[in-house]
Amino acid sequence: MIFRVDFDKWILTVLPSFLRRRVLFALCRALCAPIKTLYGRFLDARDAHIYRLTHSGQVCYLRAALNDAFHSKGFDIVDYDDQRGEWVYAKADNMAGQLKAKEESPDVPGDGDPVMPILYDETRLNLPQNYFVVMVPGSIYTTRLDKVKTIVDKYRLLSKTPIYTPI
Repeated sequence: MIFRVDFDKWILTVLPSFLRRRVLFALCRALCAPIKTLYGRFLDARDAHIYRLTHSGQVCYLRAALNDAFHSKGFDIVDYDDQRGEWVYAKADNMAGQLKAKEESPDVPGDGDPVMPILYDETRLNLPQNYFVVMVPGSIYTTRLDKVKTIVDKYRLLSKTPIYTPI
């Protein structure tokens, strides 16, 4: 790789052959120690940037980022448009063409009641389609949910909104 530098080999290459003694080599290594420290920080930052660039808001990459951060395989990410939950019924004006409840009969006119469409449970009633659910293992949910939120916010799309639930 282009960024791999062996400083000991570089010092031996730069030193003339008649000055290659143990004491002088140790002195040159001591003088290069701060550069080695900065070089190590540079490689760590580069690895972090490459990791950040290779992970995105896709479900597989977001799940991988959470699994890598917590050394766990228990995270799951699902869309929020599933049909779990209790069914509720709502009455509103101008709801023609909606699904009707089983008890209703379309042939029998009521006493002025509007059509009753079938809707999802109350929490999902007014949510837009850009929500997704992050299922977090119970032990992590109770102790480190703020770190999970930070990681999800780092990688998610700005148009998507996460909802966190324990498994």
